[in-house]
Amino acid sequence: MPVPTVQDHHPGPAAAEWTRGPQPSACRRALEAACALGRADGQFAVAVDPADEPAATGSWCHGLDPEGLARYVWDAAGSPPAAVLLNAPLWYLHGYRDVLASARAG
Repeated sequence: MPVPTVQDHHPGPAAAEWTRGPQPSACRRALEAACALGRADGQFAVAVDPADEPAATGSWCHGLDPEGLARYVWDAAGSPPAAVLLNAPLWYLHGYRDVLASARAG
């Protein structure tokens, strides 16, 4: 006997659509992933690095160059588009520096 699903009882959009809203684009997901990686690395830096050390600069993440970072966070088919190639390092750095600034302010 098949197990009933939400769609069997509720006509209209799938449950995920009306509970979470529209899903972000693949580009947005990739950029948010880059920012989350930056935040995670920033939290690690706060825990490990001396407090008076200047914030790191540059476009790097886990030893990846900007193109490598874009490929790492891209979860869709094919190569990452130029928007992800150009912006993933900036979103990574934003997440990283946001954590450092919060830690130094508090």
